[in-house]
Amino acid sequence: MPQLLLPITPAGSNSLGSLLSICNTNGEWTYHLGIAVIGRHTEDDLASFRLMTSQFVAEGLCTQGDVVHAFGVSLSSVKRSVKIYRTQGARAFFLPRKSRGGTVLTAAVRLRAQALMDSGSSRKEVCVQLGIKPDCLRKAIESGRLIEHVRASEESSQPSCAPTEAIAVEGSTAFLSAASDASQRAVRDAQADMGMACTHALERIMAAMGQLAGTPICFEACRDVPNGGVLTALPVLMANGLLSHLKKCFSHFQEKYYSLYSVVVLVACMSLCRIKHLERLRFESPGEWGKLMGLDRIPEVRTLRGILKKVCLEPHVTQWADLLRRDWLHEHPDTAGVLYLDGHVRVYHGDKTPLPRRYVSRERLCMRGVTDYYINDVLGRPVFVVEKQIDDGLIQTLKNDVIPQLLRDIPNQPTEEQLKTNPHLCRFTMVFDREGYSPRLFKQLWEEHRIACITYHKFPKTTWDKEEFMPYRVVMPNGEIVEMLLAERGTRIGSTEEALWVREVRKLTESGHQTSLISTAFHSDSQRDAAFMFNRWVQENFFAYMKQNYAIDALDECNVEEFPDPKRVVNPEYRRLESRRRSLQNKLNRKYAEIKASELNPSEDDKKRQRQLRKIAEIFEQAQLLKNDLDTIKKQIEQTAHHVDITELPEEQQILKLSSNTKRFITTIKLIAYRAETMMAMQLRPMLARTQDARPIICELMKQTVDIYPDEQQGLLHVHIHPPTTHRAQAAIQSLLEILNDTETKYPETNMTLQYHLIGNE
Repeated sequence: MPQLLLPITPAGSNSLGSLLSICNTNGEWTYHLGIAVIGRHTEDDLASFRLMTSQFVAEGLCTQGDVVHAFGVSLSSVKRSVKIYRTQGARAFFLPRKSRGGTVLTAAVRLRAQALMDSGSSRKEVCVQLGIKPDCLRKAIESGRLIEHVRASEESSQPSCAPTEAIAVEGSTAFLSAASDASQRAVRDAQADMGMACTHALERIMAAMGQLAGTPICFEACRDVPNGGVLTALPVLMANGLLSHLKKCFSHFQEKYYSLYSVVVLVACMSLCRIKHLERLRFESPGEWGKLMGLDRIPEVRTLRGILKKVCLEPHVTQWADLLRRDWLHEHPDTAGVLYLDGHVRVYHGDKTPLPRRYVSRERLCMRGVTDYYINDVLGRPVFVVEKQIDDGLIQTLKNDVIPQLLRDIPNQPTEEQLKTNPHLCRFTMVFDREGYSPRLFKQLWEEHRIACITYHKFPKTTWDKEEFMPYRVVMPNGEIVEMLLAERGTRIGSTEEALWVREVRKLTESGHQTSLISTAFHSDSQRDAAFMFNRWVQENFFAYMKQNYAIDALDECNVEEFPDPKRVVNPEYRRLESRRRSLQNKLNRKYAEIKASELNPSEDDKKRQRQLRKIAEIFEQAQLLKNDLDTIKKQIEQTAHHVDITELPEEQQILKLSSNTKRFITTIKLIAYRAETMMAMQLRPMLARTQDARPIICELMKQTVDIYPDEQQGLLHVHIHPPTTHRAQAAIQSLLEILNDTETKYPETNMTLQYHLIGNE
C-alpha cells in the first residue's frame, strides 16, 4: 500500500490540494511536495504554469478545482491545458501559436511593400499603390514583418528633444522652457517629499522659519491644465476690485507661504469654477490648481480655513466691503440713482443656537435662519449686503442700515440748493416689494432726506376704467423694449397723521388684472416707474442664480459667539400667550357660529325643539367658559412685555450669534465674481443670436483646459485655451479674448502681462 505523507508545508505557503503547496516570493511561484521543492517559474511565465499544473492534475497530485481555487483561473483554461498535455505532451506548451497566415499581405505583397518603403515611399503611397488598408500596413510594421525607414524630411520635422521648444504666438517665435504634461506633473507631485505636490521645499522651509513672507509667484510651462479658463476672468475680477484695498484693510495679516493675494484669487476662481464650498477642494488636484496660481500647490482645506480665520477679523471685513461699495457706486453713477432692496433668508439647520424664526417664502414655512438684505442696481449687479440674525424687518433695516450708507456713498446727489429750487427733485430712488409698504416710511424718507420710493400698492381701491389705459413702449434698464398698457392718477394713502399724496401707476394685463404701484418720485413719469418696478425681477433672478451657482446659503463657519450689542427679541412668554389667545378666540368663534346656526334653523317639532334648546344652552355654557379663559389670557398678555432683551431669556432659550466674519468675506468675493461674470456676459451678448447663452458660454470657458507658457524675457504669460464645443461659442470667445488682451492686465504680484490665445485661431 502507498505510504502516507505528513501534511508538512513551508511557512507562508498555500495548499494546492492535500499534498502540494505553493508560495509566491518576489514574483516567482514555487511548488512544494511536503517541504521539497518540485518546481519553480516566474509569475509571468504562462507556458511553464500551464505545464506544471497540467502535470500535477494528470499525475493525481491535485484536481482541476484545486488549481482554479488556488490561482483564480477559469476552469475551462485548466481543462484545455490538461487536454493539451495528455494529447500533445509537454513540448506543445512551448510551440509558437499557429495562425492562418496573411490573406491580404501575402509574401509577394510584403516583398513589394518593403521595396516601396525602401525607396522612400510613405505609408499612404504604399497603401494606394498596393490597394491595402492603412491598418493592415501598420500592423505589419509593428509586428516586424515590414521595416520602415524614417525619411530625412520627417527627421527634420520631428520635435527636438532639447530642453526648449518653439511656440508661434501671433507671428513671432517665443522660445520657452519645455512644457510638462498632466502625467508628468502627476508623477512629480506624488513623489514630492513634503507631501502631495509640495515641490517648493526650500520656500516652505523658509516660510515656516519666518524668513519668507509670501512665496514668489513663478509660472512654469505646462500643457493640459484643467479649469485654466478661469484665468480669463482675472482682468475683469481686478476691474471689479478683487485686489483693491486689501493691503490697507488687512494689514494685520502676516503672510507666510501663501500671500493674501493668492488666497483671494483662489477663492474667486473657485467661485467661478462652481466649487461652491471650501470642502470641495479636497476632491480637486492641488498641484494643477497651483499651476494656475503660480505656486507648487494650493493650500489644503484646513490650512485655507486657518488663513481665513486670521484674515477675517472685524472691523477689517466691514471696512473692505464699504470701500468696494463706494467704488462700485462711483464707477457706475448712471445706475446708482435707482437701487433695489430685498431680503433673502439663509435657513439655519444647526443646533448651536435657537435663532428666531422667520417666514421663508420659497419653503412657505417659518424657519430659523438669517436674513440678508441685498442692495442691487437696476442691472441686477449687487452693491452690498446687510446681515440680520435678529431681523427687525425690511422697513427698520432700510431706515437704520441702508439709507445712512447710501446717503454717504451715492455719487452725483443734488445739492441742498437744487432741492430747494425744485420741490419734486429727489436724491435717489429705492425700489422694493410690498414688505416695505408704509405711508409713514414714505413720508419720513421724503421729508427728511428727499428719497423717493417705488413699491406695489398694498391696498388698491376700486378698479379703474379700461379707457384710461394707454399703450406705451417702455424701455427697460437693460435696453429691452416692452409694450404696456399704463394709467396714472394721484392717490392719497395713509391715515390722517401719516397721510401722503403719491403717484399711483397701474398696468393692465391681458387677463384684465390691474397691477398697482405707488411712487413718491414726483419728477418721474409712469413709463419710468413701470420700467423700474417691473424690472425688479432681476433681483429675484439674482437670488436664484446665486443660490444655485454660488451657494450663498452655505454655512462657511460653524462657531457661535455672544452678540456685541444688546438685542431685543419677541418675548417667548408673550408668543406663547398670544398663540393661546388665538386658539381660544377661534374656538369661541366656532361656538358662537353653532349657536347662531341653531337659532336660524329652529325645529317645528316640540320635542326636537326642546333638545335643540338644551344643546344651545350647553354650547352657550361652553362658550362662557372659553370667554372667561380668553379674558384671563388677555389680562396676562397686557401684563407681559412684548419684547425683552436677549440676556433676559431663559438659559435654554438663550440666542447666540453665528460667527459671520468668514462668511461675509467669502460672500464679498462671490459678489465680485458674479459682477465679473456679468460683465463678461454683457460683452458676449452682442455677438450671440441667443443672448441667453452668454452665461452658459462663460461657465464653459471657466472650466476649459489650457496650456500655459511663461515668457520672462518679454514679460508675457501666454494662456492657450482649448476651443469650446461649438463654432458659435468659439467665435464669441475669440472676440472676448481680444477685448481682454487689450486691457494688458498683469498677473497679481508679477510683471507678466496676460495674453490669451484660442487654440486653432492664432
